[in-house]
Order: sequence, then C-alpha cells, then structure tokens
Amino acid sequence: MQFPPPALDADDSFYSRKKPVDYVIPKEDREGFCRAFGRLYLGIMPSGFTHTVTMIRLVSVLTQLIHGLDENDEVLDKYYNVLLYFNSLKELGKFRTLVQDDIPAYRKTLGLRTGTVYQGYDNERFIELSSQLSGDEIQTNLDNLEKTCLSQVRTQVSKNQKEALLSIGVLRKSDVLYQNNSLHDEFIDFIQFLDRDRKMILFKLITGQEYYDDEDNLNKALLDKIKILLDPAEDNNVKQLTGATNMISVGVDIPRLNIIEITGQPKMHAEYIQASSRVGRYYPGIVLATYNSAKNRDRSHYEKFSDFHRAFYKDVESNSVTPYSVPALEKALHSVVYALMRKEFFGDTNDATITTSNENEVNAALDRIQQFIIQRLNNFGAEEAFGRNVNEILTTIKENWKTLSQIQIFYPEYDYWSSSYFDDKLYYDPEKYLQMLNNPDAPFFGIKKAAMTSLRNVENNTSIQIKRYN
Repeated sequence: MQFPPPALDADDSFYSRKKPVDYVIPKEDREGFCRAFGRLYLGIMPSGFTHTVTMIRLVSVLTQLIHGLDENDEVLDKYYNVLLYFNSLKELGKFRTLVQDDIPAYRKTLGLRTGTVYQGYDNERFIELSSQLSGDEIQTNLDNLEKTCLSQVRTQVSKNQKEALLSIGVLRKSDVLYQNNSLHDEFIDFIQFLDRDRKMILFKLITGQEYYDDEDNLNKALLDKIKILLDPAEDNNVKQLTGATNMISVGVDIPRLNIIEITGQPKMHAEYIQASSRVGRYYPGIVLATYNSAKNRDRSHYEKFSDFHRAFYKDVESNSVTPYSVPALEKALHSVVYALMRKEFFGDTNDATITTSNENEVNAALDRIQQFIIQRLNNFGAEEAFGRNVNEILTTIKENWKTLSQIQIFYPEYDYWSSSYFDDKLYYDPEKYLQMLNNPDAPFFGIKKAAMTSLRNVENNTSIQIKRYN
C-alpha cells in the first residue's frame, strides 16, 4: 500500500492489513475453499509464431482441458469461465473472429487427442462486457456471470455413470445435446473416433452390461444411452468466455471469475493492477499476461516480469488533478469550513447557531479560516481567478449559515421535515441530499448543502423519472 503509509507494522496501516496467502489446499478444504488465497501471475511471450496463434492455443487449452480435470463440479465452476481483457474494442473484435473459427478447430484437435468431449462454435457461451453494450445489457451479463453455475449433471447419476461422464469430460448437458435435445454433430463424431475398447468400457459403466455387437450398432447404442441419461438433466446458460475492455477495472466483484488473460500490457500500471484484481478475490486466481514480441513495450515488460510484479505498486502513476477548480470548491469547501469551525470555535458544542451573543466571535473565526485557505492558495501559486472563486464561495457559505440560524427560530413550523431533512444539522447527510433535491418545496432548499462525511461520498446519484405519453 502506498497510502496511507504504515506506522509500526509494514503489513498494518490501520486502514488495511496484509492478508496471508496460502496456495496449499488441504483435501478437506477443497469444496469450501475456506482459506485465503491470492493471484498467480504468469507471463507468456511467443517465440517463432505470432501472438494470434498464442491466443488461439492458450484459450483453447483453458476451455478444453478443464473437461478432463478430476474435480467436482463446484470446484470446476470456479475456473470454468475465462475472462479475457483487451486494451481496445478493435482487439476485442479480432478475438471474436477467432472464437468463431480458429479456437473451435483447435479445441477439436485437443479433444480428440485427450479423449474429452469438444464443441464447435456456440455464441451462447461467449459474453461481452464493453462500452458497445447498453447499461441494461451489461447488467444482465454481470448477473449471468455471478448467478449462473454449472448444472451439476454428474450429481444426478449413479457412481459408475458419473465415472463414465467424467472420463469423457461432460460438464454440461449442452456438451452433448442441442436445446431441442438432439445430439451434437461434434459429439457424434467424437464417439465414432474413440477406439472400440473404450466405447465398451463406457457402455458397461452406463448400462452395467457387456456389449458384443458390431461397432456401428455399438456407436448408436452408446449415443442413445448417453442421450437418455442426460435428457432429464437441467442445463443453465453458463458462459465459458468473457471478452471485456477496461470497464471491468472497477466494480466487478464476482467469485466465479478466477482466470483472466490480459492481452498486451495496458498503458497504465494502475489499469493493469485493477484489471488483474478482478480474479482471485475469494478463490485462488490465475493471471495470464500474453505479450507481443513485435512490440517493444511488451517485450520490455516480459523481460522484467518478475521484478515488476514483486513491487508493481511503486510504479503506479500519480493521478492528475485540478486543485481549486469551481466544481471541487462547490462540492467540498463547505465541508472543510464546517470541520475547521468545529475544531477552532464550537468544540464539543452541538449547537452551531449564530446568535447575537456569539456573532462577532463566529465571524472572526470564519475570517481566520478564510485567510488560512487563501494563504494556502497563494502558497500553491494558483491564479488570481481561483482566489476570487474561493472568496465568493466562502462568502456564500457565511451568508447561508446566518440564514439557517435565523430560520431555526421558526423551527416548530417545520415538524414535518425535522426528522428526514433538518436533523438539527447545518448540512444534509449525502444520502438524504437526493431526497431534498426531489422536493423543491422542502425548507432550506438551495441553502443547506450536503457535506461529505466520507472519502467515498464523491458523486451523488441522479434520480431520473421517465414520463410516458399515450
């Protein structure tokens, strides 16, 4: 952590604590994944072939070989979906063409080589998170990623039948059947490709009987038995590939996402850290960074991969800001004034009313605070226009404060508003400010401001009402 700096312990800055990472998963903990985990970063840069070929083979391996892992469906579900991060919409569009043609072809090669079921291009298994989608479409896709899991078809069958399905890598009903419950052409080809001995073992595991007929009849009998076995099973619309741009960097917190492939080094180190942090938040995560050897920047990051990842927080770029801009002053300056007045003048007193007895002292304290802020502005070397903006806003704050103090004399007239809007405070709580904006007839409208009580209160939500006309 860069901010805030640690005090006595480098792993404890009060605001955050370093969490110990343990990648060793005891057998008894496998189902629940009850330990704390982090992310494993792997850098990949091809030599002798293009970056496109690397993407085809890497994504094919990640999506195909999971069908051959000897794990229960709950564990496999955590690594079933592969998140792919792209630096531009152009790169995302190029990858879509690979998903439709090159990747299914290479998956077929892997499936036949490993003896696990494979499937051709299926648009239903690809999901996108980018600015090309509407807000509703993005939310629908996020809900699908978070709430839709593997259908657990292997838990509804006997032990031998489960072993048969496991041996050929069937994870979903749709691995074998179309939506109309007819067999996939790819699955038919896959069964015909298997040698006779393996087919007979599968037949015996599924039916409990030996098979002695010719091979053509064996193929048909085996396909019919598997179809009958999976026909009643439920099948959720589980996505296996998620293509995304930098919009996933903030706000995406989905436990099922634990593998991410980052195509090329992002322009900003902060963006790389944020994007890779979408995985491994609850379960062990894997970050696969693929680099293009034809790009100097990618090659440099690959050569310094270990050193960079041991301390990549120190390379985070500082954000550019515009201090003392009018929107920033209007949003935050009154919070600073209230806090300083509480410290310098009112102390433990909860009554901030300006009366005839304390008016001179309050004005003097406000003038000192105004001079303090202006002095900091001058030390900063800001332009003269910034100083005029600060003076105007501070003057408005003092006038509104006096107005509110006078309105409090007539406080009984506002019993209706007292509990939800006034609350005996000089300011609105941020969560109640929106309620006030929706009620222009509320007292103190335009005078009372929302003071930020947390660093998270940066932006207010906007309530939009859609009018419909017949």
